[in-house]
Amino acid sequence: MALQLPVTLPNGAEGNYLRIGVFEWNREQRSAYVQLALFKDAAQAASAPRFPLAVVGILNLRNEKFDQYLSNAAIAAADGKVLLQVYAAVKAEPLSPVNGLLIDNIDQAENV
Repeated sequence: MALQLPVTLPNGAEGNYLRIGVFEWNREQRSAYVQLALFKDAAQAASAPRFPLAVVGILNLRNEKFDQYLSNAAIAAADGKVLLQVYAAVKAEPLSPVNGLLIDNIDQAENV
């Protein structure tokens, strides 16, 4: 799963394929950390998943927001698909910028 949205970086590099680069969660502490990585396209993401063009956003889910997306009930409602829930959170919740870079229209990204 990934998101598709055209993005031009400040250095002029362009990509349109957004994937979860890092996802760490702790169910006991009700917290999750997500990095959203930009790739030129799906082929680059498949061939070099550790080398995105940039990390373009960070999402921290804690307490009630964690429960909203990653509680047992939320995951069960998504047919057990944890990453589906993570991508839904990425599209709906505010991302923190990385090095001053922030995608402000992530909610318009298409699921692919």
